[in-house]
Amino acid sequence: MHPTEFYIYRSAIGTLLLIGSQGALHYATIAEDRDTALARQQEIALHAEETTTGFLTEVAANIEAYLRGEAPLNVTYSFMRGTALQRRVWEEIARIPHGQTISYTELAARVGKPKAVRAAASACGANPILLVVPCHRVLGKGGHIGGYSGYGGLDLKRRLLALEAGDDWRRAVAA
Repeated sequence: MHPTEFYIYRSAIGTLLLIGSQGALHYATIAEDRDTALARQQEIALHAEETTTGFLTEVAANIEAYLRGEAPLNVTYSFMRGTALQRRVWEEIARIPHGQTISYTELAARVGKPKAVRAAASACGANPILLVVPCHRVLGKGGHIGGYSGYGGLDLKRRLLALEAGDDWRRAVAA
């Protein structure tokens, strides 16, 4: 049996907590600091072991290259939790190409539930794998920014969108 591992590190956008096993990322979030990330880790995966080597450090390196504008995100992931609808929404979000956005309305339609816009938005808010499953690419009607559940909130969502739009990557992330 492969143990669940976690890795915490300080990035340009905050302290990142990564949890995974068997070469797949299961959880990624942005926290204010290490203590907050450790508390969240205990909530998510009580029996996880901290690591400083292996696939989670490779995931971290890929995220950092993405934040520097040097490489797209290319991470193997799997969902350990979530309803069937949430998982469909998250998989659809993962299909949104880098630098593009869709609306919550379009997202609901893409998962075959055109009247379930609020449910699709709620699933975005419950996304367990921030950045890799890029819920920051989902906007409200008319391009309204909508919400963002990661540490940094709407400001970080705007910065990530600016970064992917090709604006000054370092300024967008460091702002």
